[in-house]
Amino acid sequence: MKRKIYVAYGSNMDLAQMAYRCPQAKLLGKGLMKDWQLLFKGSQTGSYATIEQAGNHEVPVLLWEISRSDEARLNVYEGYPKFYYKKTVQVKTENGLVTGMVYIMHEERETGIPSAEYYDVLEQAYKEFGFDLKILQEACRVSHDKSRQNM
Repeated sequence: MKRKIYVAYGSNMDLAQMAYRCPQAKLLGKGLMKDWQLLFKGSQTGSYATIEQAGNHEVPVLLWEISRSDEARLNVYEGYPKFYYKKTVQVKTENGLVTGMVYIMHEERETGIPSAEYYDVLEQAYKEFGFDLKILQEACRVSHDKSRQNM
């Protein structure tokens, strides 16, 4: 069974949701994506986490080892390839750089504000894994400011 490393920065940092979505996934640890920024963008169903390249920013992530069937389930959940696309990225971990696959929302999507329920899932994961809550809060603020500019 071929497995790959999946980089999660949104609701797939929630252990229970990930266990449900990807029953064969194994949590490998955490890391940071340097020169990437967390944002919220959306569709008609709401605003969700995404990342964009941006100097002097970083995004905390979890690294998962996933199977092909886990990836197939993630493809459906993430709306791949229409809503999110895949990219190979480098993640800084305490043991050095790790290469993995990440889902990124198409850049032309408009920024927006996540639902309180969705934000709470991310906030809980940030607390559970010791991530800097300021990154999550800034993502909300920046996404809100950009969405107001687009009105």
